[in-house]
Formats: sequence, structure tokens, C-alpha cells
Amino acid sequence: MGDKKKEEVDFVVVGGGTAGAVVAARLSERPDFNVVLLEAGGCEPAFAQVPSFYISDGDVRRLLDWDFKLEPQAEACLGHEDGVCHWPRGKVLGGTSTINGMMYMRGNRWDYDRWEAEGLAGWGWRHVLPYFKKSEDNAELGQKHVDDEYHSRGGYLTVQRFPDQPPLAWDILAGAAELGFRTNVDLNGRNQTGFTVAQANVRDGRRLSLSRAFLHPARDRPNLRVITNAMVVRVSMDGDRARGVVFHRDGALHKLRVRREVVLAAGAIQTPHLLLLSGVGPRRHLEDVGVRVVADCPGVGGNLQNHISFSVDFAVESITPGSNRLDMPAFEQFLSNGTGAMASTGLSQLTGFVHSRFSDGVASGLPDLQVFFEGCIANCSITGLPGEPSHQGGPMPFRMIPVVLRPKSRGEVRLRSRDPTAPPKLTANYLQDRYDVDLLIDGVRFVQRLANTSALRQHGVALVMPETPGGCSELEPDSDAYWECLIRHRTNPENHQCGSARMGPDGDPGAVLDARLQVRGVRGLRVADAAAIPHVVSANLNAAVVMVAERAADFIKQDYPAWGLDRRRPTGSPTGRGRGSLLDSLLSLARSTGDSR
Repeated sequence: MGDKKKEEVDFVVVGGGTAGAVVAARLSERPDFNVVLLEAGGCEPAFAQVPSFYISDGDVRRLLDWDFKLEPQAEACLGHEDGVCHWPRGKVLGGTSTINGMMYMRGNRWDYDRWEAEGLAGWGWRHVLPYFKKSEDNAELGQKHVDDEYHSRGGYLTVQRFPDQPPLAWDILAGAAELGFRTNVDLNGRNQTGFTVAQANVRDGRRLSLSRAFLHPARDRPNLRVITNAMVVRVSMDGDRARGVVFHRDGALHKLRVRREVVLAAGAIQTPHLLLLSGVGPRRHLEDVGVRVVADCPGVGGNLQNHISFSVDFAVESITPGSNRLDMPAFEQFLSNGTGAMASTGLSQLTGFVHSRFSDGVASGLPDLQVFFEGCIANCSITGLPGEPSHQGGPMPFRMIPVVLRPKSRGEVRLRSRDPTAPPKLTANYLQDRYDVDLLIDGVRFVQRLANTSALRQHGVALVMPETPGGCSELEPDSDAYWECLIRHRTNPENHQCGSARMGPDGDPGAVLDARLQVRGVRGLRVADAAAIPHVVSANLNAAVVMVAERAADFIKQDYPAWGLDRRRPTGSPTGRGRGSLLDSLLSLARSTGDSR
């Protein structure tokens, strides 16, 4: 780690995923800030940039994934091996933005207005929209499917559609139009209900992870250091103040001290895990596993949320068997100009937002179901020769996947022991609330209606009844009880975990963070990732995490104004805690001036 002076920096950002990449890049825009970013994984490999490979399950792909395993549940995941569902999470620079489906969705304005109504001042839609726009570089302004008022150019994060869509995607949109839905529209604009080919984090036909978007432009800054393969095992505490981190790299433990703050951006699983390992969490749990209590914070690890879904199988009779979308011409096209089937996620780029029969948000434009699709993707080929069959005989399979947008079931993150290398104990509690089950059953009925539209019937789209596990075979096929049994056995966890170290107003006993993302009861410690989100947003989560990270970076810059760079006093910064005062700023500037970095 070098000499003693080099081991102390202004800020350590823990986790180089979506949030960490944003925070580190934004903080290093200030030349008076010295920033170190620690990432447990390595650099993003080239193959991860191929959009059509995002659901590949090869050995190399698994090296980028923490592959967390949930505790077995009595009411969900029953048909999975050992009754255990898995949560993929990115272990690589860029984090899960390096392995996800890249869809750019922000959620519903009601999501953020709800946060504000519950006491989080400054987190309403009118406050967060400028931060969504700040990071965005939308390449399709002025086109029909983009509502320009809600988008911008000039940010680090390029947003646009993939350059290739399979024909079936447009047939599905035609079917949705038959059911009365708006189609080919902006679902990040004024109205979320409808179906569209979504915009994505993609540039020149290749995945744009948050590492490539934010860290690559900052890599030559002398005040930013990125250390990969560095697993943080705890935050170092001095009384009630965070003083640095301890991390494992190259078979040894290293210490890194901070003058100002440790920023946790390790995600909704590992951020609460690190807080617990560092003595910040529910007193009884920490004492049970032998961790010294620094701050009794009951909310740490609780309120864990994730979207939940169920895959309904269909087949297209008119595409029998079809030509594999991954062949040598497609490969050459992708390499030459970033177009073609490999520059696409097939049907996965298509989505819709609908109201179930239980929805109470019709008047306010708040759908309660999202629909994903899967199929027609160029990610598997045996020979690579043109004309190779896309599947082995019969109609072409694809899936429609209803998703519960605001599930009521809640889980938790807990320590198995005080050993930092032991994976956290993850309890999801999926489908414990009857509401979540009823919504998924209604989602199955919706996709059945969509499949029955003339736009899809003309292609011979038909429901494929799945193999029935266990007691499901005794139930009447296509009955609600039959689908409930299948939902409980073939449960789909989505990859939108959040809420496990949530923000909340003063006086909220479950709030881990204040409205400026500072950990309550600990000085010099902040959270800047999905763990901070109090309620899962009504859409894919990645864009919302970018927004939270953008706000975290701005809060920090406001709390530590640089003399001569920003003479404004921070707005709404806490007082009496050593942050944001003129004296503190002058002392910090003097220290940084004397540093030899």
C-alpha cells in the first residue's frame, strides 16, 4: 500500500458497481478530493459487452457473479434445486450493470412522491428528475418513442434502443394495441402505462456498463485510484466515527484510512452485510454472532425487497424451426458495425406496464404489473453456419413474464457469523403475502389474453402447459389453483433488490439513513446504492440506483465545499457533526494542500 501518508485519502468508495462507479467518478471531478474505489471483482471482460450474451451461463460468465443463494422457503422456490432460489449479482467493475438486461426504466413518478410524502424531503419526483437527466445522454431525442421533456443529452450514460429487434417483438406490440394499450411510446415520460421496445444502456451496439460510462472517462484523473480484486471486510471505527476500511487483496489484509468519509456502494446485499460486520445493526443480532456493537441500528438488513415474477411458456407455430440468430454472418456484422442480432437482447428489450384487476392506481396512472419477454436471442449456436436450426424441431419457444411491481412481502439480510468471508444469510419471504400471489395469477391471465389477440394468433402462438411438479399435477389445468401451485414451485426472483439500509425521516425507528444518505449514529459513513431506497420502484431498478448515486455525490460535494471552487454553504447539511462548517472546510483544505499526492 505504500508509505503511511499514501494510506490516507479523503474518500473511500466501497464497491465498483453501478452506484460506486457513479460516486467515484463524480467525486473525482473535484481536484481537491482524493478518492479510492475498491472493487471485489476484476475488470469488465470484452464478451460482457455483447448484448445477446447477457443470459449466457458459461463458466466465464459465472466468474462475474456472486451467485447468492436464498434460504429455503415454505411458500416459494419449491421446485428449484433444494428449494433454493439464486440471486445473481455482479462481481466485476460495473457490478450488475455488466451482467443485466440493460433496460433503462426509471419507475413511476408516484414512487418518488411517496418517498417525499413519508417524510423524505427533497426526494419527490420534481427533485429526482433533474438527476435522472443529469446522467443521461439520450441518443434518440425527437423520435416518437421519446418524450423529450423528460430526457437530456450530454451525460455520461448513453441511452437508446438496441439496433435490432426480432419481428415477433412488433407482433407483440400489435397485440397489445388490440387490447387498447399505447405502443411504441416512452414509458419513462408522462404516462407509464403501455408497451414499447425499451431504451437501454447501449452505445454503438454494445453494452454500456456504468464502469464504461463513468469510470473510463475518469481513468486518467490523478486524484482517482481504482483497486480491483479488493474485498472490503469491515469499516474501521473510532468510537462513533468511520475512519477507514480493511480489505483483503493478494492474500493479505490492508488498511486504508479516510480523512472525510467512507461511502458504501456495495449493493442491497453487501452494504448491509458490511454494516453488520462493522458493528452497525440490531444490537441483539450483533451480540448473538459476536460482533462488537458500534451503533444499535435496528433497520440494518431489514426491509429487503425485490420484484417477483413467473414465466409463462408459449410457442410460435409459424417459426418452425427457424434459423439460429447467432451465426457467422451475424458475428461479422456485430464486429464490423455493432448491429445485427448480437447487438440485441431479442424479445427481452420489450416491456409493458398494465393494471391488474386489483389495481387501485388506474386514475393516477400507476400500473401494478410489468410484463417482460424472453426469446429470439442470439446467444447459442452449435456450428455457427447460416441456416442452423434455432431449436430442435417443433414451434419456436418464447416466454411472457408478469412481474409484481410493488410486492408486499419483505425479507432480511443477516450474518451467519462474524467471518467476513461467510456469505450473508438471505431470507426473501417471497409470496408470504396473499396479494403477491393473486397479482401473479392475474398476470398469467393477462398474458394469456395477449397471446389470444389476432396479431399473435395469426402466427399460431399457443400456450405451452409446463411439466407439473409434485401436487400441482392433481389440480385442474389452467385453474387459479393450478397456476398458484406452479408460481410457488417455479418462482422467479428478479434482480432488483433494494431497501435493506433504507432512508427515512427523523423519528423513524427503521430508518438506517437520513435524507442525505448518512448513516444514523455514525459519523463519516454514507450509503449511496440500492440499499438506501425505501420502497422498490415500479420498474427495473438500475436507473434509480444511478440517480441515488448522483445525489449522494452532490450531497458530499455540498457538505465539503472547496475554498475557491465552491463558496456556497451547503444547503440542508447537518450541523454540529463536523460536516459542512467553514472551519472544517478550511482545515480539510489545509490538510489536502499538505498532502504529497
